[in-house]
Amino acid sequence: MPEDPVQRPLIPDKISDDGSDGALRIAFFVASFPELSETFITRQVVGLLDRGHDVRIFAHAPSTDGPMQVLVEERALRERVTVLDPASSGTPRQGGSGRRAIGALARSLRPAYARASGGWGALARDAGMLASRGPFDVVHCHYGNVGLRYAVAARVWRAPLVVSFYGYDASSYPRERGTDVYAPLFHRVDAVASLSVHMDARLRALGCRSDLLRRVPLTIDPRAQAIPARDPARPRDGVRLLTVARLVEKKGIEHALRAVALAAGEYPSLCYDVIGDGPLRERLEDIPSLVWTFIEEFAKSFGKNVESVSKESLQALQQYGWPGNIRELRNVIEHAVIVSSGPRLTIPMPRASTLTRPKGRKLAEIEVDHIRSVLESTGWRVRGPAGAAELLGVKPTTLESRMAKLGIRRQERQPGQ
Repeated sequence: MPEDPVQRPLIPDKISDDGSDGALRIAFFVASFPELSETFITRQVVGLLDRGHDVRIFAHAPSTDGPMQVLVEERALRERVTVLDPASSGTPRQGGSGRRAIGALARSLRPAYARASGGWGALARDAGMLASRGPFDVVHCHYGNVGLRYAVAARVWRAPLVVSFYGYDASSYPRERGTDVYAPLFHRVDAVASLSVHMDARLRALGCRSDLLRRVPLTIDPRAQAIPARDPARPRDGVRLLTVARLVEKKGIEHALRAVALAAGEYPSLCYDVIGDGPLRERLEDIPSLVWTFIEEFAKSFGKNVESVSKESLQALQQYGWPGNIRELRNVIEHAVIVSSGPRLTIPMPRASTLTRPKGRKLAEIEVDHIRSVLESTGWRVRGPAGAAELLGVKPTTLESRMAKLGIRRQERQPGQ
């Protein structure tokens, strides 16, 4: 039975990481550093520093301007960064022996390796820049495409090579460049870090040997987070959920939205916000997908057959601002399905005085509105199949008693109305 990737150490066996051999010099290669969204890389650096190792960060390009993680400032991590972009840092001149060493290295590499590194020119330039900055005990490239470009560092410094894959580098990148894009890297690498069983399978399909895989899930230690305790005296407006992520399919945000939409009926105070950008943003903001989630739910509950929605209704729904979040949209669709009488659904738009409830409104007033809307949808028929009592899920006698108590009566039409 093959060894479980989660049980294998990330640092190759040829170097001990238990501290018995002293501190290691570890070179991190990244696209840029620091990046606000890549907390996992920052925490890896800090974790290794806390264990006594010396970590140096080599960035392909300068980081973007803007806010950064607190740890970057607290631990002075910028002082550990070397930008390798020739336009930013320049290319160090090599003496005669340096040029001969680089030439010997280039001759020892396969053409496919050079192509994966950006060509012979890029490979020679990278090797020349790195030659005087070593040696290092471990080379750790973050993201597969970074590993392709800078795996040469491991050859220059004669160090083990570790490459961590995080997502797009194992999915969209090989789809764009070809499934054999990582063949030169997998031929050279000593360990490949994967986030999950699914990614293990994906990397195997791309040519990675099973014995190279190490499972390193991205997790958070809640004990290390400064999460303030909730003040019990503070009034609670409900449960708020927040997702901050790149909006791509594998994040599962679309499924989360549908789940929250379905739960909104049972938990009316539930609020779900998503912050992020990406190729799925347009689809996630697609009101029709949520509309049909609710239509299917209520059509089944009320025994209605809805096959289509009027174009005008969908346009109006998309233009409305929905101050009441998913809950308000759900209420609108529920009412529309209840009053529908055919396979084509027309959805009345909400009025601020009815569906957007002002704070402090009495529960009895809301109940009157709801019961009256259901009665109007049934032509004020209380009893029998599809009657108001059945739609509200109560006995006819209970509904009649409640109507009398709340003073709900059918208003007689005036002549000419």
